This record gives sequence, C-alpha cells and structure tokens, in this order.
Amino acid sequence: MPAYPWICHVCGGAAAGGTEACAKCGAPAVLSPNEVEERKRRREGRAPVDRRWNPRRTGLVFLGAYLGVIALCLVFIALSSGDMAGLVLILPSLPWPIVGALLYKGDGAGIGMAAGLVLNGFIAYFAGRLAARLRNR
Repeated sequence: MPAYPWICHVCGGAAAGGTEACAKCGAPAVLSPNEVEERKRRREGRAPVDRRWNPRRTGLVFLGAYLGVIALCLVFIALSSGDMAGLVLILPSLPWPIVGALLYKGDGAGIGMAAGLVLNGFIAYFAGRLAARLRNR
C-alpha cells in the first residue's frame, strides 16, 4: 500500500495515500502489467487474452531459428574463398558426424553430417513443442 496519493492504472481514478485499493473500481494498489490489462479488458467487457503458447507455432519458431543458423552457414560458405569452408556445416549437425564416423569408417562423418542436419531440424521442432507445453502448465 503506497503512503502517497496514487492513480489507478485500471480506471484512472485518484486514490488517497495509505489506501490498498481504488475506491472507484476496487483494483489493488499493486498490480502486474498483465493483471492491469486483464482488469481493463474485463471492465470494458472484452474477452481475456490467451497467454498460452501454441505448441505447433512454437515448434515452427524453433525450427525456423535452426534453419536460420544453417542459412548463415551457407552464406559464409558462399562468401568464403577457403577450400574447407564447407566444414562449417558440421556445427549445426553435431553430434551426428561423430556418431557416423564411429559407426562407419571412411564416409561416416559426411553421412552423419547430412543426416544430422535433418535430424537436428526435427529435434528443434519437437523441442519447441515441448517448451510450449511446459510453459503452458
């Protein structure tokens, strides 16, 4: 409770110092921004805002971020003049090139890198879905 006169964030009414709630609308003196918005919406008769994350959309956001990293690697490769610039693609495909090299001698790292880029894309998508579900609990 503030010891000074304050103005209600919900209705704009003036409140005397030492009061815990607005005399006009009954809103407490201390509210989070989300609570202020929710009370304003209720006061105006509008539907409340759904603050849950959409698992499918969040999965696509994670996948998009992963594809953005791959795109940056490809831009680096295109702009680079080095012979081994393509090795940058190993980073977003880790740990699968290592697994491929351990399982298959010779071309295992290349197979692991190609498969790892795709597999890590699936992992990014499902990690986003899991993050949304955990946040919505």
